[in-house]
Amino acid sequence: GNEIGKVQTRGRGRAEGSKSVLIAGREGGNVLKEKLNTIREKLMEKAMHQVWQMQNEKHDDFLKEVRRLQLESKKDRDLAQALKELEKKTKKDFGKGMKLLCLKCKCFVCNVSDFRKIKENHHVVVDKAFYQRIIITPHPPKKIDDWEMNGKIYCMNCRQDWGIQMVYRQASFPTLKIESFVLEKPDGQRLTCRKWKTAPFEVDDITPDDISGMLKTPEEEEEEVDD
Repeated sequence: GNEIGKVQTRGRGRAEGSKSVLIAGREGGNVLKEKLNTIREKLMEKAMHQVWQMQNEKHDDFLKEVRRLQLESKKDRDLAQALKELEKKTKKDFGKGMKLLCLKCKCFVCNVSDFRKIKENHHVVVDKAFYQRIIITPHPPKKIDDWEMNGKIYCMNCRQDWGIQMVYRQASFPTLKIESFVLEKPDGQRLTCRKWKTAPFEVDDITPDDISGMLKTPEEEEEEVDD
């Protein structure tokens, strides 16, 4: 751990006069790390003492300085948030009317407005009509955290690999990898994107309504059994 962990470990000793002992081998760097933590702890104590002196000897000046630093920090946070909101709005405006085409055969895939994000990482399609454009091959169930991968997704027209099918909260979602597609703007201009984090459009977080809309109806489950 760091110097804070070192102080905390020592503070866990309840008995009077208790000691904290670190057992470390010659290799691994633990001895050097502990020496550095000791130096950092002394520097921390010195800094705390200086702050205490400032608070007591120059109380008004100390409060002014704290207030100034707080205001500067708030301004920085507000600016960062404003820039984030501006970027989000710009992406949302840019993505209006944009659609995805298959990288290989250029057939229509979906509109960017059909995408939702699950936990910031998984970009899923929430349009059931999408299943008419794909082939799903079974995959041994692979559970990761609270979602499960159970299939691979391919273009029905050319068999291009589009991504995977995941199950999240009992609903199935096509989960696409953006490098398998071409983005087409309303004016016909086309571009490609290698990673989702550099996608030029905004994707909303998934909602309970999105999840319920992708749950299979009794009729759909009956059709699967018949197939």
